[in-house]
Formats: sequence, structure tokens, C-alpha cells
Amino acid sequence: MAILGHELRNPLAPIMMSLDVLKLKNQGDLPNELHIIDRQAKHLAQLVDDLLDISRITAGKTTLKNELVDLNDVLARAIENCTPLLNEKRHHFSKSLSAGHTHFVRGDAYRLIQIFSNLLNNAAKFMDEGGQISVSAMPSGNMIEITIQDQGPGIPAELLPNIFNMFEQGRQTLERSQGGLGIGLSVVKSLVELHKGRVQVESVEGHGAKFSVLLPMAQDTAPAATIAEKAAHTVSTRKILLVDDNVDAVQTLAEYLQLIGYITATATHPDDALVMLPEFDPDIVILDIGLPGMSGYELATLIRNNARQAPFMIALTGYGQQKDIAMSQQAGFDIHLTKPIALEALEAALSNLDLQLK
Repeated sequence: MAILGHELRNPLAPIMMSLDVLKLKNQGDLPNELHIIDRQAKHLAQLVDDLLDISRITAGKTTLKNELVDLNDVLARAIENCTPLLNEKRHHFSKSLSAGHTHFVRGDAYRLIQIFSNLLNNAAKFMDEGGQISVSAMPSGNMIEITIQDQGPGIPAELLPNIFNMFEQGRQTLERSQGGLGIGLSVVKSLVELHKGRVQVESVEGHGAKFSVLLPMAQDTAPAATIAEKAAHTVSTRKILLVDDNVDAVQTLAEYLQLIGYITATATHPDDALVMLPEFDPDIVILDIGLPGMSGYELATLIRNNARQAPFMIALTGYGQQKDIAMSQQAGFDIHLTKPIALEALEAALSNLDLQLK
């Protein structure tokens, strides 16, 4: 599964990065054909992530950050992720959060966003055009209950007891117009339980479905920064050396970084990176791990030993298992990112490094 994920992620990375570059250059104004490619590439990336998530979960290898998280912020980000599909299907959307209250939970912000993005995508995907989806969050004892309700076809009674099982799907016609692997809800259940919560569903066939996620409310309520603040990017003139033997990937990433204010140099072979190191003198180095001639781990050590001052090191790779992250840390990488990289995650990482460099 890890090898499959790596091999699928590598070609997806330059495709998605190229689209992001085009959107940035054209202020989001792209022909419909490119919007289609964008949506379908993201769908492929989500399928890969779901497969790898479920393999990690079933092997008991999923670890979570334990941070204080603003749940309103999480829900806003999940809704933002699903907005293209909601708009495409002309759904009506409403949300009701406790007026004047901010609710905090402890956990992994990006995994929490994944939980609610999956539930919202399911609601939007299986409902006919012009349907209604509502999201609400209310305290329930020492828990916070988040509900996502739709007016879709509902869930057959015989399927309800098994709806969170892996590869469980409702009735599908031969053309499989709704698609999917039947593992999204299994991922949701596992991630909710890892946050010491629970998820449940109520549905009558033909009358929609209501999914409820209950999470323990945090006792401490003073987070260092919201997710949006962490992701905020300040224009930088830092120098970044990019090393990846995939020419398309390294060129598109370099172009994107230049557009947001960084100075870049690229190399497709470790030897070339070492040759340009003294003159370019990078502040940050982004390395692929699977390089020709030597691994990214070995190259990272050589760069640290030969640079005028040790740059920050970011591993950008198709391998994202816990053991891969541990190997990156042992090799001296400051950050481990997985292809295809979400630009928000990349900009957040670079912003944090910019602050440390000041």
C-alpha cells in the first residue's frame, strides 16, 4: 500500500501544482476543462489518501497531534473544502453554531477537518441537485455534538447497522454513478474514536440522513493560534533549493514558490544540488527522498555538512507512513510533507520557518 501510494502520488503532485500555478496566475479564472481536471485530480488524491489511511488505521499506526483546536475554525475549513461540490450540485447550505460561543476540543486539527469534510462530501455527493444540507454544533453535557443533516435518499434499514464498516456501500447500479470505495465512513469512525469521541447516524430511507459526531470538550480554552493564523503566509525573499528527479514536479513547485515571493533554484540530481550549494546558499532546502545516486537522507546530511550555515530541511515525498516520518526526523529534516502537497500546508510550513529565520 505504501509503494502504491508513492507511485500514485508522484504523478499527481505536478498535475495539481500546475493547476495551482495557473489559478494563481489567472486569479482563479480558468476554462471549465481545467476546473474539471482540478476536481478529478483532487478526487484521485482523496482516494489514495483514504486507502492509505485505512491501511494505517487497521494496522494501529495512526498517531494524532494533541493540540487545543477551535471547533468553529475546523468546521469553517471543512465547509470551505466542500464548497466546490456544493456549488456544482447547487445545494442549499446552512449552519447553526452556538451563538457567541467558541468550542474547543483537544486533538489533531487536520484530522478533524478530514472527518467533517468526509461527512459533508458524502451528503453532497448522494443528494440530487438543489438539496438542503445543514450543520449544527451544540454542547451536550461535557461533549460537543456536531450534526450534519441532508435531504438525500437516506440509508436503507438493512445497511444502517453496517454503515461504518470498511468497504460497505449502498445499492449501486452498474454504472456506479456515485463511485467511491466504501471506506470513507470507516475512516471517519476510526478518527472520531481516536479523538475519544463517537459517531452515530439516524436515517429513514427516502428521507435523508443525520450524522452526529460527539467529541469531548476541552477544559483549557486558550489556543496559541487558529488554523487560519498558522497557515497565514507572509511574503518572503528567502532562498529555497528544490531537489527532485521528477522534472515536472520540481519545475512547477519552483514556479509556484516564485509567484508567492521566494527565490528558488532547482536540481534534478544530488550532485547538481551539491555543486550549486555554495553559491546559492539557501535558507531552506526541499528534498525528495527517492533520488538517483543517493537518497534524500544522505543528501540532507551532505548539505548540512557543506553549507555555510545549516538550512532548514523539508522532506517532500510520496512516502507518508509513520516510519517514513521517523526516518526523516532521524536524518535531520525539520518537516516531513507528503505529495501531492496541499499548498496551504506548504505555505504554513514555510511561514513557520520564516518566523524562525527572523
